[in-house]
Amino acid sequence: MNEICLGNGEFQSFTYCPDSPGDGTVMTLNFTGGSLEAGFDFMTVYDGADNTAPVIATTDGDFAGVSFTATNPDGCLTIELTTDGSVGCASGQDEPLQFCVTCGGPDLCAYDWEWTPSDYLDNPLSPQPTVTDFDGAPIEYTVSVEPVGFDNCAATASVLVEPGFEFSASYADPSCLITDGVIEVDLLTAFGDVQGPFSAEILKQDPFTGNFSQVANTTWVDNSTFGKYDLEEGTYSVVVENNEGCFYVQNFDLIAPPPLTLDVPDEQTICLGASVVMEVESPEDDNFQFTYVWGNGLPNGPVQQVSPDITTNYSVQGFNALGCSTSVETIKVNVLDALSADLATEDDFLCSGQSADLDASASNGGSGSGYTYLWSFEGNTLNEDEALVTTVPPSSGTYCVTVDDDCETPPSTACIEVVLETPVPIAFSADTTEACGFGEFEFTNETESLLILTSTWAFGDNTFSGESNPSKTFNSPGFFDVALTVTSVAGECDYTLVKEAYINVYPNPDVGYLPSPQPTRAPDTEITFAGQSEANVVEWHWTFNSIDPLGESFEQNPTFQFPAGQGGKYPVKLEVTDANGCTNEVIRLIEIKDMFNLFIPNSFTPNNDGYNDAFFVQGTDIDPDDFKLEIWNRWGTLLWSTTDPNDAWYGQVEEEGQHYVPNGTYPYRVEVHSIEDEGLSKEVFGIVTIIR
Repeated sequence: MNEICLGNGEFQSFTYCPDSPGDGTVMTLNFTGGSLEAGFDFMTVYDGADNTAPVIATTDGDFAGVSFTATNPDGCLTIELTTDGSVGCASGQDEPLQFCVTCGGPDLCAYDWEWTPSDYLDNPLSPQPTVTDFDGAPIEYTVSVEPVGFDNCAATASVLVEPGFEFSASYADPSCLITDGVIEVDLLTAFGDVQGPFSAEILKQDPFTGNFSQVANTTWVDNSTFGKYDLEEGTYSVVVENNEGCFYVQNFDLIAPPPLTLDVPDEQTICLGASVVMEVESPEDDNFQFTYVWGNGLPNGPVQQVSPDITTNYSVQGFNALGCSTSVETIKVNVLDALSADLATEDDFLCSGQSADLDASASNGGSGSGYTYLWSFEGNTLNEDEALVTTVPPSSGTYCVTVDDDCETPPSTACIEVVLETPVPIAFSADTTEACGFGEFEFTNETESLLILTSTWAFGDNTFSGESNPSKTFNSPGFFDVALTVTSVAGECDYTLVKEAYINVYPNPDVGYLPSPQPTRAPDTEITFAGQSEANVVEWHWTFNSIDPLGESFEQNPTFQFPAGQGGKYPVKLEVTDANGCTNEVIRLIEIKDMFNLFIPNSFTPNNDGYNDAFFVQGTDIDPDDFKLEIWNRWGTLLWSTTDPNDAWYGQVEEEGQHYVPNGTYPYRVEVHSIEDEGLSKEVFGIVTIIR
């Protein structure tokens, strides 16, 4: 089989001819694998002894299964291989070309051989291997052969190789006693066989040099078993030989058993007062025959229950029935510290009513978790189960806490003494406690001054004072709680006295009234008054026309007659007094309108004598902006008109007329409107007579 792996940029040429060109033999190239880079690397095949012969083919790519056969009389073939500068077999991109050259046409190039098992064979891949170092045990070999390049076309055959004589060899590994390993040899061929006498020897290999030395030998005089029974671990050879020099070798590796082991529990941790079970076993104690020996004064056995007071190491060792032992193992049992209750407070001298912050959080020991706290004061149990407790001591006394955990640790108790200061007696007064609307009050601190450092007043209206004897003005009604807080000299404790609703600032009574009718018009000037108030009024005082009084009344709902001759606006005052002695008043204007009157003369004498010389209209409650006066003659002709109520007719024709009407009667029309009552009007038709 030929193989070519071209380098990058390489050129190679090969020529193949028969031994006797021209004798009719022709050459054939059979490719079983390999490739050339398609499009870049090429093989040219010439039908002759050089590259001047005709070209059979120029090809590239995969060559598996490709073949070329010469057709020229000499039977020669020439091939030329060219590659470019990269990506070829030499750079690992293509497989090498594999081919063989045969005579007379396409043929198989080679066969693949394989013998199994490969034991004792010098070359299991050759057609005819040799058996070496045969140990005498019968063995069957199977050979498989297939053409190269034709997978799954294999054929097989078997052959049995048997020894010239038979024997058997066996062994047993040493036990934990170290020197009780065994090798035994039995001759299976008849003792009187012509190949005898038979001999055997047992050899041991030196682990450092690799050389073997004899430890036992025998020559059989009967069919008894030959053996060695005190062997240590190591590599041994058994050599059995007949009288013809035929011998067989079997090798044995005697392996000492692994040392006995002991499985023990991991390190244990318990609380003080608790117990723990320790159980051990050996994986080699299949039949439960081991003896387990403990230190620390414990009896033998695989299971122990202990309850040490301190951290302790327990030792144990196992022994089998032969007396072989495990290594000594240690089991550590950690015992947690005892509980230690710790109780602290920031202040052990407290003000009366001040809370005590009790802190047992520094307690430690035991399991470190699941702590519970049992609190008591003067022997009385408190309803608390926390490390931090805030409570108001009812008196001086002793607080205790008992700390327990979630383990068997004995509980621990700690106590602390708390002392309360004697409260300072507080007293204060005011010069008066009542006022109406608003009031100013003088307060006096009557507390013993030698017992206090500071005084703070709270007046119930979000105002405060730090004076000892303050003055205070209340600007709004209400019932005010007054509190005095003093700080003691002894313990700087704050004590407070609160007098609820101590200061009473009564609201002035609300006041109002309803007059009826309003407005009114003269001469209907009688008005009824209805006094109104939500307060508990005990006195009503009316003043009618308070600027220049026309009268007064002490009834709640009086009636009063104002002057009937003319209209006007009169201030009426109502003053009330409630049950607390507080007063209030209100003033309202009472409106009486003038009468809506019209005065028209029926004649006038325009003779310039200064008496009754003009015709004009007069009245009360006349709107000057909505007035009209018209004069006609008897034929219905408008002679004169005006919209000014202060204007007068002297008999002239039109306003600027130079002519005057003669004596006689003239019709007129007057239209007037009320100032005070919108929509109230009068239209008057009449006749006026001119007399000169």
